Amino acid sequence: MMSEGKNVLKAGAAMALSALLLAGCHAAPAPDDAPPPPPDFAPAPPDPCGARAVGSLTGQSLDDDTRTWLEDRSRASTIRIVEPGHSYTTDHLPERLQVVVDEDETITSISCG
Repeated sequence: MMSEGKNVLKAGAAMALSALLLAGCHAAPAPDDAPPPPPDFAPAPPDPCGARAVGSLTGQSLDDDTRTWLEDRSRASTIRIVEPGHSYTTDHLPERLQVVVDEDETITSISCG
Protein backbone atom coordinates (compact mmCIF):
# COMPACT_ATOMS: atom_id res chain seq x y z
CA MET A 1 0.00 0.00 0.00
CA MET A 2 2.81 2.29 0.80
CA SER A 3 4.45 1.73 -2.56
CA GLU A 4 1.18 2.64 -4.29
CA GLY A 5 1.13 5.97 -2.44
CA LYS A 6 4.71 6.65 -3.47
CA ASN A 7 3.89 5.88 -7.11
CA VAL A 8 0.90 8.22 -7.02
CA LEU A 9 3.06 10.89 -5.40
CA LYS A 10 5.80 10.44 -8.03
CA ALA A 11 3.27 10.57 -10.85
CA GLY A 12 1.72 13.74 -9.41
CA ALA A 13 5.15 15.36 -9.02
CA ALA A 14 6.07 14.43 -12.59
CA MET A 15 2.86 15.96 -13.91
CA ALA A 16 3.38 19.14 -11.93
CA LEU A 17 6.96 19.44 -13.19
CA SER A 18 5.82 18.86 -16.78
CA ALA A 19 3.15 21.55 -16.43
CA LEU A 20 5.73 24.03 -15.10
CA LEU A 21 8.15 23.29 -17.95
CA LEU A 22 5.44 23.65 -20.58
CA ALA A 23 4.24 26.92 -19.07
CA GLY A 24 7.58 28.47 -20.00
CA CYS A 25 7.06 27.62 -23.68
CA HIS A 26 4.73 29.86 -25.62
CA ALA A 27 4.30 30.91 -29.21
CA ALA A 28 5.92 34.02 -30.67
CA PRO A 29 3.67 37.09 -30.78
CA ALA A 30 1.49 37.55 -33.80
CA PRO A 31 2.73 40.20 -36.27
CA ASP A 32 0.08 42.61 -34.97
CA ASP A 33 1.41 42.17 -31.42
CA ALA A 34 5.07 42.62 -32.36
CA PRO A 35 6.71 45.92 -31.38
CA PRO A 36 6.93 48.52 -34.15
CA PRO A 37 10.25 48.93 -35.97
CA PRO A 38 12.51 51.79 -34.81
CA PRO A 39 11.79 55.16 -36.44
CA ASP A 40 13.78 56.12 -39.50
CA PHE A 41 16.56 58.55 -38.86
CA ALA A 42 16.22 61.89 -40.59
CA PRO A 43 18.77 62.49 -43.33
CA ALA A 44 21.58 64.86 -42.62
CA PRO A 45 20.57 68.47 -43.22
CA PRO A 46 21.57 69.84 -46.60
CA ASP A 47 24.83 71.71 -47.02
CA PRO A 48 24.11 73.92 -50.05
CA CYS A 49 27.19 76.09 -49.68
CA GLY A 50 29.75 73.37 -48.93
CA ALA A 51 30.54 74.53 -45.38
CA ARG A 52 31.20 70.94 -44.25
CA ALA A 53 33.75 70.46 -47.01
CA VAL A 54 35.81 73.44 -45.83
CA GLY A 55 35.01 73.39 -42.10
CA SER A 56 38.46 72.01 -41.30
CA LEU A 57 39.86 75.50 -41.95
CA THR A 58 38.41 76.79 -38.69
CA GLY A 59 41.32 78.02 -36.56
CA GLN A 60 43.55 78.77 -39.54
CA SER A 61 44.62 82.17 -40.81
CA LEU A 62 42.61 83.61 -43.70
CA ASP A 63 45.21 84.43 -46.36
CA ASP A 64 45.11 84.38 -50.17
CA ASP A 65 45.81 80.64 -50.34
CA THR A 66 43.03 79.92 -47.85
CA ARG A 67 40.59 82.09 -49.80
CA THR A 68 41.45 80.22 -53.00
CA TRP A 69 40.98 76.89 -51.20
CA LEU A 70 37.57 78.05 -49.93
CA GLU A 71 36.51 79.04 -53.44
CA ASP A 72 37.73 75.78 -55.00
CA ARG A 73 36.37 73.34 -52.41
CA SER A 74 33.03 74.84 -51.40
CA ARG A 75 29.87 74.83 -53.52
CA ALA A 76 29.14 78.43 -52.54
CA SER A 77 27.77 80.85 -55.09
CA THR A 78 29.36 83.65 -53.03
CA ILE A 79 31.66 83.85 -50.04
CA ARG A 80 31.16 86.47 -47.34
CA ILE A 81 33.99 87.21 -44.94
CA VAL A 82 32.58 88.54 -41.65
CA GLU A 83 35.10 90.72 -39.85
CA PRO A 84 34.72 92.25 -36.38
CA GLY A 85 33.48 95.83 -36.28
CA HIS A 86 31.80 95.72 -39.70
CA SER A 87 28.08 95.87 -40.50
CA TYR A 88 26.41 93.19 -42.59
CA THR A 89 22.95 92.53 -43.93
CA THR A 90 20.82 90.06 -42.01
CA ASP A 91 19.59 88.22 -45.09
CA HIS A 92 20.16 84.49 -45.08
CA LEU A 93 21.30 82.95 -48.36
CA PRO A 94 21.76 79.18 -47.98
CA GLU A 95 24.09 78.96 -50.97
CA ARG A 96 26.43 81.66 -49.57
CA LEU A 97 29.46 80.56 -47.54
CA GLN A 98 29.93 82.74 -44.48
CA VAL A 99 33.43 82.82 -42.97
CA VAL A 100 33.76 84.59 -39.63
CA VAL A 101 37.23 85.84 -38.65
CA ASP A 102 38.60 87.55 -35.56
CA GLU A 103 40.88 90.61 -35.33
CA ASP A 104 43.90 88.50 -36.30
CA GLU A 105 42.18 87.15 -39.46
CA THR A 106 41.86 83.71 -37.84
CA ILE A 107 38.79 81.81 -39.00
CA THR A 108 36.45 81.29 -36.03
CA SER A 109 33.48 79.72 -37.85
CA ILE A 110 32.30 78.64 -41.27
CA SER A 111 28.62 78.21 -42.13
CA CYS A 112 26.03 78.64 -44.85
CA GLY A 113 24.10 81.85 -44.86
